[in-house]
Amino acid sequence: MSVLASVTETLHEGLTHHRENRLDMAARSYRRVLETEPENPDALHLLGVVVLAQGDPEAAIELIEEAAALAPNRATILFHLGEACRAAGRLTDSLAAFRTTLEIEPGDTAALFHVGSLLTALDRPDEAVPVFLKAIALSPPSPALKLALAVALKDSGDLAEAGRLYQSIVDAVPNLADAEADLGIVLPENHKMEDALDAYHTVLTRQPDLFREALQNIPASGTGKP
Repeated sequence: MSVLASVTETLHEGLTHHRENRLDMAARSYRRVLETEPENPDALHLLGVVVLAQGDPEAAIELIEEAAALAPNRATILFHLGEACRAAGRLTDSLAAFRTTLEIEPGDTAALFHVGSLLTALDRPDEAVPVFLKAIALSPPSPALKLALAVALKDSGDLAEAGRLYQSIVDAVPNLADAEADLGIVLPENHKMEDALDAYHTVLTRQPDLFREALQNIPASGTGKP
């Protein structure tokens, strides 16, 4: 068997283990490839993904960055670099990686979601809103994407539109307590105290563990549902 065939077979072996969540065995396969080809971008990348899943984002970043340097136009590598940086708390680096992903794959809605979420986390919600809107325009939005847009709208001060969107999410996904909780935050700002209390009552019924957060945000006036 040629060296190339052996490397390919070992990579496939690693991928099989990886898909079956046998991470230690997958890592061993990828490392065997790297013993033969230390600059194999696939093995570096996939080993980085395994290491990230095993809870070591800094080590994953080192491996995936090396893979990205060897294959700079591979969007998947850059996407996983963004995930690793985010897991390590390196939000600015994560944002840069996801933006580079979008330079290669402009229609990657998952990367758009991450960019928008990171901008919101970095206290730049005005920049996040158009990113989320672009993602929504590209594909039918998931509740998570709509919720992320609503959070960005709330943080940017557009409480009326945020409230409308939260309500649409709650209507479509009745058990999404996060949306109900945020709806209870924006409604008082729009002078809808009764509706806010109703939203919090629903949250507490579905997720009692949110009691403390809800209690802190319940408006001082109004009655809501009994």
